[in-house]
Amino acid sequence: GRLDWATGLFLYEADDSNQGWNFLYPFILSTNNHKDVQTIDSKAVFFHATFDINDVLSLTAGVRFTDDEKVVNVFRQDFRTLNVIIPNTRVTVDAQETSPKIGLNWQLKPNLMTYVQWATGFRGGGFGPRPANPLQVAAFDVETNDTLEGGVKTELNDGKLRLNSAIFFSEAENQQQGTQEFDASGAIWFRTVNTGKSEYQGIELEVLSNPVEQFQLEASVGYIDYDRVDPGRSGLCRFLPNGDKCTAPRTPEWTAAVGATYEWMLGNGSRIALRGDAVYQSKMFFGTDPVNGFQSAHTLVDARLTWESMDRAWSMALYGTNLTDEEYFNGKLSLVTVLGREQGNIAPPRQWGLSIKRSF
Repeated sequence: GRLDWATGLFLYEADDSNQGWNFLYPFILSTNNHKDVQTIDSKAVFFHATFDINDVLSLTAGVRFTDDEKVVNVFRQDFRTLNVIIPNTRVTVDAQETSPKIGLNWQLKPNLMTYVQWATGFRGGGFGPRPANPLQVAAFDVETNDTLEGGVKTELNDGKLRLNSAIFFSEAENQQQGTQEFDASGAIWFRTVNTGKSEYQGIELEVLSNPVEQFQLEASVGYIDYDRVDPGRSGLCRFLPNGDKCTAPRTPEWTAAVGATYEWMLGNGSRIALRGDAVYQSKMFFGTDPVNGFQSAHTLVDARLTWESMDRAWSMALYGTNLTDEEYFNGKLSLVTVLGREQGNIAPPRQWGLSIKRSF
């Protein structure tokens, strides 16, 4: 018929605990015996439907209702003196959120479709994971998001060329972001706070081409602009001293990727495939310090040569990753403002490998 629909239920329950003794953090003596016990209870119901108004136009709509609750009990003790630093303290965060979605699709031609949609979502609240004293036992609120998106999807040259594009605008209320600060007692506080309002806008382009049967080419590029319109009471910045916008963590302004595969079929039915990839990422901000903790722009190049047997049971691959031997970090934590230093996880250098696989 003209109506397709789906509905469903979601239930998630979890109990977890974190207990241990901290002896020595680099340059800081820590004497905490900690025990945190948490329960999570999340329930949701959703409905989604698509109605074909005519042969060209279709309407899509959906809604999800979520009931989310987290409860944590926090305890801290000095294991040298047995003095209780944080007595058993119970903190509860709960939210009931309704998230609607609506959109229109226009199938202008069999190989040309355009769409526009508005969608909402949320991220549940929570607690800071490492309170050092009662002042730091604090919860953060729910983050909500509204996104408006439009795009075009098309196929050309008898399906050998596919082009997709999208443009979007997103507004986040009470966005959850991390900070480094000192509490009223002067202790370092790694805190998650809620900003007032943030805005994202950007564009994405994708190309998939099969000019000949043996060759496939993929390419994509994305741009995103972030603006912390209202920092609220978070203490986070909107602009840097030089006038640039303060960026969001792990949100590079530009990303791009290109990949290609060429296959040769051998006379015995086996095949050889040569694959190459290059991925670019512009300068990225990792953490909470708006001046330090950046990852420089870099491009990663990988390659892979694979042989597969006729029945695809055996395969052997010679591969190389990070062929240009870029120096970059998988993650970085800037502690310049509180400890005068940075730390990070260095990504692997150039590597070569040989793999043999047997499928059953």
